[in-house]
Amino acid sequence: MDWGLAKLLPSGGPMPAASEPELTDQPATEISSQRDGDLVTQAGSILGTPAFMAPEQAQGAVHEIDERSDVFGLGAVLCTILTGQPPYTGPNSDSVRLKAIRGETSVALARLDACEADPELVALCRRCLAIERDARPRHAGEVAQSVAALLAAAEERARHAELDRVRAEEQRKRRRVQRVLAGAALLVLALAVVGGGLVFYLHEARVSNERLAEEQKDADRLRGIADAGRVEETRLRGIADSARAEAEREREKFERFEYGRTMQVAHQEWRDNNVGATVALLEGTRPDLRGWEWRYVYKLCHLDLLTLKGHTGVVQSASFSADGTRIVTGSADQTAKVWNARTGREVLTLKGHTGFVKSASFSADGTRVVTASYDQTAKVWDARTGAEVLTLKGHTGVVMSASFSPDGTRVVTASYDQTARVWDATPVSREFRWPAAAAVAGTIVEWESPPIRREPPRETAPPPRTAK
Repeated sequence: MDWGLAKLLPSGGPMPAASEPELTDQPATEISSQRDGDLVTQAGSILGTPAFMAPEQAQGAVHEIDERSDVFGLGAVLCTILTGQPPYTGPNSDSVRLKAIRGETSVALARLDACEADPELVALCRRCLAIERDARPRHAGEVAQSVAALLAAAEERARHAELDRVRAEEQRKRRRVQRVLAGAALLVLALAVVGGGLVFYLHEARVSNERLAEEQKDADRLRGIADAGRVEETRLRGIADSARAEAEREREKFERFEYGRTMQVAHQEWRDNNVGATVALLEGTRPDLRGWEWRYVYKLCHLDLLTLKGHTGVVQSASFSADGTRIVTGSADQTAKVWNARTGREVLTLKGHTGFVKSASFSADGTRVVTASYDQTAKVWDARTGAEVLTLKGHTGVVMSASFSPDGTRVVTASYDQTARVWDATPVSREFRWPAAAAVAGTIVEWESPPIRREPPRETAPPPRTAK
């Protein structure tokens, strides 16, 4: 049997290191050609099955090959015998050769640990398959000695087992002989006292028969009691099952009754405008009990056509545009939002206030939005682009409300500062802007804007009017 990589050793001893072929990361894969009829394997050639090669053989490390490489091959054969597979396995020869080069024996060692062979034989096989050469037995003779020692130990164990079996058999024979002798002695004794012994034996037999009959009666009586107990147990189990079934029916009736009461309470809560409590009651009912009445009350709580979601704070205000196609909302998240009134899709987010947006509404033509805020300002926005058009400053308290005049030229605001103010809604240069309104102690004074702001010029502003 060949074990893998071979090298030519001169008669004078090992080949000098300088004459060995240069090693590379890849093993040589071709057998050297024969020259002049020489059948000697050339140095650096791979022969044999890669699945049984030592790593140094697969790597082409000629200077490392010695008797311990053969020991690895013996370990590979022993691994195959014990586990049914060689140390290296793979889908093709290249993968097997690569595992041999890398010395990947972990799978084989795991198979050895899982097999049910003699632990000492498994340990010997693991030593033979060691990646490090120094960890292997020095030569095949040492392996043979180990195997012989294992065989001798096994034979010794078998011999001891056989001796134990023979001793046990002899002991059984001796006991049988002793029993026969004892029986014979008893027979002789019985013959010697045949009269009295026979009478005594018959008496004992009769007593034994009577005792056996009594025991049989007791056993029959106990068996009858046990059968009666099983029958009673079956009856009681049936009663318990019936009681559980009755309890389940009563519980079901009670839960259905409670469901009906819950639906009555939920409907009353809805009539009292406690929609949150109504929804909580509806969600607390068993799904399998819900019928038309549940769906009816649920529908009463969800009569809205659209739900506009997007604000992160309390929604303070909401209003339609004049044509009903859009909705504007103001929220405590300091923004106003414009929505599509048909789909509920968010169209614009108006950002600029630094306080809650308390009020938001469209102009009559739907081109602008006015908002009022806790930051003491009102703002006018372009309803198409979301751009801020005007900031109306002047209130000294929270602005609670703001809305356009019907013609869209003015804005009126109401504030916590006990005033309402009317503002010019036309964006103009601040250098020429006059205050649109002023108030003192709850009195509102309104002025017209100066004629410089409009084309064509308007008539001279009338005297201020005072509203109380």
